[in-house]
Amino acid sequence: MKPCRMMVVFLVAGLLAASAAPAAAAATPETVTYGVVSWNPLHWVVMVGAARGHFERHGIKLDLAVTGNASAAVQALIGGSMHMTTTTPTAAFFAQEKTPEMKQVIGVYERCPYSLVVNPEIKRIEDLRGKVVGGTGVKTSSDIETLRAMLHAHGLQDGRDYTVTVAGSVQMRTQALLNKTIWAVAQMEPYTTFLTDHGMVELARAADSPNLRLVETVTVVAMRPWYTANQETAVRFLRGWADATQWLYDPKNKAEAIKILMDRMKVEERYAANAYRVFVEELKGYPLRGELNPEAVRQAVENMKLLGGAPPVDLARYVDTSLWEKAFGR
Repeated sequence: MKPCRMMVVFLVAGLLAASAAPAAAAATPETVTYGVVSWNPLHWVVMVGAARGHFERHGIKLDLAVTGNASAAVQALIGGSMHMTTTTPTAAFFAQEKTPEMKQVIGVYERCPYSLVVNPEIKRIEDLRGKVVGGTGVKTSSDIETLRAMLHAHGLQDGRDYTVTVAGSVQMRTQALLNKTIWAVAQMEPYTTFLTDHGMVELARAADSPNLRLVETVTVVAMRPWYTANQETAVRFLRGWADATQWLYDPKNKAEAIKILMDRMKVEERYAANAYRVFVEELKGYPLRGELNPEAVRQAVENMKLLGGAPPVDLARYVDTSLWEKAFGR
């Protein structure tokens, strides 16, 4: 080989090695422990990202944990057993009053996918007066907050006109209603259709209520010291999130997305297909890149007022968009 040609080869090889080095560093897997309250379609983006490797392609290894309810989720985060977790804005606001270093950083779903499903003896919402209803939690969880808001719109107040009992996850609430140990639940697909197939009645849809049409239903919270010290890891997580969301919305991936939900939730295909229709095609509630919607967060605050909570005044104390801006620009 001539000397000049050898020099060119070495220079090209050196440039390729230099350009590959950052990519290799970015591909070094960093573990992010991430919590979900339960496996349901609200968390479809993470299901897709985990199943198809969207996070791995950005150098993130997900360690997924099921927390059971929103309050337990934030306590686990505060205790340091998780890096990020999903919760409701209301549960986050309560926790953030005592733990200001906790911030809401990602918008998971900005529509309300729930329906009020009742025992067939209930003919109208007012018939729930004096009855026991079930939720994941008593005060804070996306389903019970929705149920309380829907009943409030019809003049029914928690503790005065009806009683809330802890009925557990989406699967457990479903069984409790079928067993008639409770009279009503706020339920989402695929369990709404499952319940109506078994004789229960879908009485109303939350998305038809003005104060539930555009509302931040679920957010991701993280502790500021962690994501400040691990900013690149958090940014890579967000980019994987964006890739998974884009994939989920692409119609050509519909069949595979349904299969992913079926496998994670252990439900039949037709029920998972109903969930896709509502969550992805009709409501379109997954923000394209996980951005928190200010209007949807403000509506969550307004709903908190209706339900007797003490809502935050300055949302900037509770929401941090710096990671999103780092990942995608302003």
